[in-house]
Amino acid sequence: MAKKKGSRKRRAAQRKNRGGKVPKNDATTKAAARAPNPDTVARVKVARSVGGSSQKIGGWIDTIKTFLREAKFELKKVTWPTKKETIATTSVVLVVVFIVALFLGVVDLGLGKIIGYFLK
Repeated sequence: MAKKKGSRKRRAAQRKNRGGKVPKNDATTKAAARAPNPDTVARVKVARSVGGSSQKIGGWIDTIKTFLREAKFELKKVTWPTKKETIATTSVVLVVVFIVALFLGVVDLGLGKIIGYFLK
């Protein structure tokens, strides 16, 4: 059973078109893999150009799906604080708010008495 000539190249091209693994040494292929999906971009452009109400709704749905997918991906990158860090920063905020409120209350009381003295 003989292999067909060029079948390896054909399979590699099919894998590339399906979004298969990107070779590590090919910078242009990596850049193309990071680019937005041309099919999605084309569908959005067609939906915008057609102008039918069902096409507009489909375009909005695709846009929302894309946004949610990207938001989920970005949230995976977030470093969330631990419970101990959250309690510590919350207590610092509450103490600072209490001090500022106390200061503003004293200043308000003092200015009120000064203005009351001049108005008598």
